[in-house]
Formats: sequence, C-alpha cells, structure tokens
Amino acid sequence: MFEILNETQKFLLDDNPDNVQEVEKEICRRLERLRINGVMSVDQCRLMKPVDTRTPHMYGLPKTHKPNVPLRPIMSMCNAPQHKLARWLADLLEQVRKQFTPNCRNDDGTEEDGVFRTPVSRGQLVNNDEEASNSGCIQDL
Repeated sequence: MFEILNETQKFLLDDNPDNVQEVEKEICRRLERLRINGVMSVDQCRLMKPVDTRTPHMYGLPKTHKPNVPLRPIMSMCNAPQHKLARWLADLLEQVRKQFTPNCRNDDGTEEDGVFRTPVSRGQLVNNDEEASNSGCIQDL
C-alpha cells in the first residue's frame, strides 16, 4: 500500500489539507442551489446537509492469500462531507440504469427486468433518446 501512496506519477501530496468546515459550507451552498432550481425538495436538502463530518481516511486490509501479505487500500468515506450527497446521486443513477438496461443479469445469475421493454429483432438497433422515441426510431443494421 505504501508503494501505491508513494507513487508520484499517480498521487500528489496536497499542501492544503481539507478543511471539513469549508467543504461542508460549499456542499450546503450547492444543495441550496439544487433546492432553488427545483431539483430536490426542502426535506431532501435538509437530510443531505453534512453535519459533524470528518475527512475521509485510508487504511489497509491484509491480503493473507498473497506472499508477504500486502495491504489492500480501502478508502473510508463514512461520515465524509460528501457521503450523503454521493448516496443520493447513486440512487438516482440506479434508477436511470434500470430504465436503460431492461434485461440485466445480476451477480447471482438471475435476470432483472427494467421499466422499459422494447421488443427488438436480431439485427436491429433501438435508439432510446427522446427525439428518436418520438419518431419511433428502430433502425435496421
């Protein structure tokens, strides 16, 4: 893990450490803009405001199955200022993913049905954007 962190091509040491209070203020300002623009409700905004947060930290879990037992780097984002906002965004993206992947195979091998199903013959391409759906756009390959 130390080799990874000491890699100067991939990581640079920041001279200005995170000031959690400043990050919290910036997130609150952006949440307020989202609320004003109607992207989220007052309740959602209130629930996502960071309170008593801390800087994310990294720790290592040993890879006991490998020689010399190297450490697997883990970045703990729990209680980070961005954690609630990231969870909200992940939930939104999950809804979008389900709409655009109608038949998705899960890790356990089961199939998941999405919201939109479009019957497509082999050799056809379906365009799901709004403009194409208004014209019923299915193109032959």
